[in-house]
Amino acid sequence: MSLHDMNCKTFSDAFVSEGITYLLTGHVPEHVRHPSQRQRFVTKYKGFRIERNALHYGGRRVVSDRVREDILRAHYERIGDIGRDRFYNFLKSKYLGITRRQTAAFVANQELHQLSFPVRRQKVSKPISASRPMERWQANPINI
Repeated sequence: MSLHDMNCKTFSDAFVSEGITYLLTGHVPEHVRHPSQRQRFVTKYKGFRIERNALHYGGRRVVSDRVREDILRAHYERIGDIGRDRFYNFLKSKYLGITRRQTAAFVANQELHQLSFPVRRQKVSKPISASRPMERWQANPINI
């Protein structure tokens, strides 16, 4: 699976903890009983490795659902408001499991981003108004 495909996924806490346990010990969990399930489990973690007690794939740390918000907040406070797309590209280069949509939702809820975001102005339409009495007439056609 490519890094792009992996970056579009989210990873549960169970996936990350099972992966760390499997890669450290080599033991498949007890709920995996049949040989076909075992083969699927082993191929699921092919390409993953452990670095500093965290699951990594392709040089990027795999982020579970539980710690995603903490990582977003820590980096946003450290870097500041650099914009939604630049912030996502920065995170994408370091982590897997944080989607563009989740990053956009996080940035949109930040006060600093809301204050620095330009105000959307509505287009003002000029009404048709008469400058003197009886200048404009209107009639509705009636089917007879």
